[in-house]
Amino acid sequence: MKRYITILIRKKSWAVAALFLIVFCWLGFAAVSLGTLFKGLEMYLPLTNRLALVYGPIAFPILGIAAATAFILSDLWSGNRWVQVALGAFFALLIIWAVKGVILPVSVMVPTIRPMQ
Repeated sequence: MKRYITILIRKKSWAVAALFLIVFCWLGFAAVSLGTLFKGLEMYLPLTNRLALVYGPIAFPILGIAAATAFILSDLWSGNRWVQVALGAFFALLIIWAVKGVILPVSVMVPTIRPMQ
C-alpha cells in the first residue's frame, strides 16, 4: 500500500505545492536582498515590515515547506476539495501579507530629509 502513495496524490496537488514552495522561497530571498536597504533602520519600520524583513529569510522558506506539506497531506488524507481550497486561500493571503511587508516599503518609502534653511 505504501508503494502507491504517490499515485494517490493528484498531479495538480504536486504542482500547487511546488508553486507555493517556490513563491515562499523567493520571498525569503527578496527579504534578504531588500533587508540590506534597511540595515540600521529596523526600529523605525512598522511592525509588519520589520517582521517580514528581519525574520523573513528564515520564516518564508519554512512557511513554503509547511504549505507544500499541507497540500500534499490534505490530498492524501481527505477526499474533499474544499480543504485544499481553504489551504490555498490561507496561504495566498499569507503571500499577499508577505509581499506587502517585504516589497511595498521599498517602492513607497521616500526620504524624509528636510532641506536646509
